[in-house]
Amino acid sequence: MDLITSGISELDTLLGGGFYRNAPILFLTETGSMAEVLALQILYYRLCHGDFGFIFDLDLPPERIREWFDWFGWNYEQYEEKDLFLLIDGFTKMFGDIESKEKVLISEPRDPIHIDAFFLKLLTQIDKFKNQIFSVFFFSNVFLAKAEVQKIINLIYKQRMYIAQYGSAIYVFDKGMLETKTINTLEHIFDFVIDFKIEQIDGRFQKYLRVKKSPLPRHIDAYAPYEKTPEKIVIRTGLIEDFEPFKQQLKMVKQGYVDLMGNRIVLLGGDYLSFILENLFKIYGYENIYQLIYSLEKERGSSFFYPLVKEFKLSDLKDILTYYFKILTLRGLGDFEMVEFNPDEGFLRFKVFDNLICSQLKDLGKPAGVSIAGIIAGTVEKYTGREYDAQEVKCLAKGDEYCEYIVKPAKKLSV
Repeated sequence: MDLITSGISELDTLLGGGFYRNAPILFLTETGSMAEVLALQILYYRLCHGDFGFIFDLDLPPERIREWFDWFGWNYEQYEEKDLFLLIDGFTKMFGDIESKEKVLISEPRDPIHIDAFFLKLLTQIDKFKNQIFSVFFFSNVFLAKAEVQKIINLIYKQRMYIAQYGSAIYVFDKGMLETKTINTLEHIFDFVIDFKIEQIDGRFQKYLRVKKSPLPRHIDAYAPYEKTPEKIVIRTGLIEDFEPFKQQLKMVKQGYVDLMGNRIVLLGGDYLSFILENLFKIYGYENIYQLIYSLEKERGSSFFYPLVKEFKLSDLKDILTYYFKILTLRGLGDFEMVEFNPDEGFLRFKVFDNLICSQLKDLGKPAGVSIAGIIAGTVEKYTGREYDAQEVKCLAKGDEYCEYIVKPAKKLSV
């Protein structure tokens, strides 16, 4: 079957290459996710690349849809004037006998029989565009229709079968309006399923999407962050794409034996690690434990050096550190960023945002990212053959906004 692009390379990567030409696509949204805008963005791209498009709208005031097109600078009107685009208003009459400014109007949007008849008539009118149609159905309010849920599901399934003979369609449903059983049924009857969610992180709201279902074998099932810009919705997949080959290094060698790049590992939660560290500090003294862990991690950084160089065929220290930071990020220790690197002076400065352990020790009042300090110092030592130290000059555990480290030729560490 032919694949078509969504016009968003990052989304195509997550999907496994794009959409099938005649695929039914399900968007499961949350209020505020702006998934509706993403559906419109894909539709507009398909219009610009030769498809006939229509919106079958039961959920949104049509003027809002037009405002969104205008806000992003998507000139849909040129296609509307050429009869290559339709906005079907099924919203206005949903809540009473209200006048609509739209040319195409569903007069009885709460009647499933009327919706079905309207849809079948629409298909006869656009038959000449068969196999070149891309449509968006804002369809949550169909569940306000005067019918049992199962009959509404049957209506959706029937539409999904018909529209698949003409082209692709995105059906957008608000999860908050649906029961779990209904959501599970919808996921079953659609080829592609994209789930949207919003989470609050550090006082701000972050939007995520996940390709929950795709018939394409290369699709990536992971939540990717996205955001609204003045031009479009932008999806960030860099870290996810990095993580995919990294996952291939994670192997279950045998029952109870997990291997990562030649090292046997155990999966532990950050709360457990921070609990152990905090209690070691309390029982044996902060300075004693800090210096002990630092020395041990320095040895570990040294031993990890050769597998890293061999696996990624690295020879330059900056490249080694860049890959190391990426691996530590992918392992969930935090978001690593190299700030300054001066090989001539043997100086390195880097930051770690949302440090796994330090973020859970914010009442400690002292640096707690000793493991990272030791392991990076050990890596630099192994490469240069000289003695180095790493000092944590900022730390979440002592009230800073992030952790920051300086690595330089060795002097006695003060903590």
